[in-house]
Amino acid sequence: MKTVGILGGGQLGLMLANSIYTCGADVIVYDPDPSAPLCRHAAKAYNGSWTDYALIEEFVRAADIVTYEFENVECAPLRPLAQISPIYPGLDLLAITQNRISEKRFLKENRLPHVRFATVEDIHELEETTKTFPLPFVIKTARGGYDGKGQYLVRSKQELAETITNLKELVKDDQPFSAILEEFITVSDEVSCIVARELNGKISTFPVFENHHRNHILDKTIVPAGVPVAVRNKVKEIAEEAALALDVQGLLTTEFFLSRLSDQEKKQEVSGTVCGDYLIYINEFAPRPHNSGHITRNACHMSQFDALARILLEIPLTDLSCNSKNTHCMINILGDSYKNDSPADLDMSFLADHANVAEVVLYGKLSARPGRKMGHLVAWGEDRESAIQNAQSFKDSLDQLN
Repeated sequence: MKTVGILGGGQLGLMLANSIYTCGADVIVYDPDPSAPLCRHAAKAYNGSWTDYALIEEFVRAADIVTYEFENVECAPLRPLAQISPIYPGLDLLAITQNRISEKRFLKENRLPHVRFATVEDIHELEETTKTFPLPFVIKTARGGYDGKGQYLVRSKQELAETITNLKELVKDDQPFSAILEEFITVSDEVSCIVARELNGKISTFPVFENHHRNHILDKTIVPAGVPVAVRNKVKEIAEEAALALDVQGLLTTEFFLSRLSDQEKKQEVSGTVCGDYLIYINEFAPRPHNSGHITRNACHMSQFDALARILLEIPLTDLSCNSKNTHCMINILGDSYKNDSPADLDMSFLADHANVAEVVLYGKLSARPGRKMGHLVAWGEDRESAIQNAQSFKDSLDQLN
């Protein structure tokens, strides 16, 4: 029996572990928090800091193969360990995708669609660069950002002065600081596409997902995506091109921004890929299962977690397409749905009244706080409107009773 080691014990690791178990393999986990969801279920949990390299080495030696459920794992200490047990996706890929500067440079070098950007390596360089970079723009820290963290929208000189003042207070003189400036675009749609690439190089691709965010956190995912088929096909093509360029072995989620092509842009050179009257831009990569991909558990013939489990265990992939003509809608359940920080079981006594809810998944986190992802639900409908309505109706009932 093979043992798969997962770096990170959150909900992505937990759902991946469940898929690994169905393939007859075992799971061990490394996470600083012994109460993390997967730590309470795996065969063995290693609980140490992300700088306890001796314990991380012990963990890697106990696994036949290693993967990770989030990007903020330092690559340098893992490189010699990858000679002990292979780590997938590879560390060269991880190093690119965990740093926004490296990621944007990769896009530019490989002529993949991206917004115009500039890079800065300290606060002084930020002040100088912002003098010539056209407003409006977004400042994004190079490392550590997710769910909107580390991002600052700047629309005026006054906002710029306030943002730089705030950053100077956050970043002390002895602390490193690096960031990118991105041109601001008017986003009409956000979509994501997950590519699964086997160790032998074979590529399979999930359907394109339509995503809606609230307060920078994913709120809803819908499949099929409500953009033209030609746009979906182009998004898949770009996602597969990126996966090949990154030489991914495992999963690669590519998040896209879509905007509508203005009359002025039709007459000038643009940085995105044109498809009909849409402009397509890559926002960022995630070399792992993705929040938007939870919907594959119900909408597709195989889930994103099943696909990664098979890749790690060298079991061939089969059909990743939608399993019906229905539309599916996923909604995240956040800590906001709980009455207090110590969640008891949610009241779901009304579930029998929502026959179109395919599943409700709670991650078993021991504390709830606003914005924290505590679970998700998936509903289906014969068309887009009914799927969204069925999902939202259940979520509204959940919030009212809890």
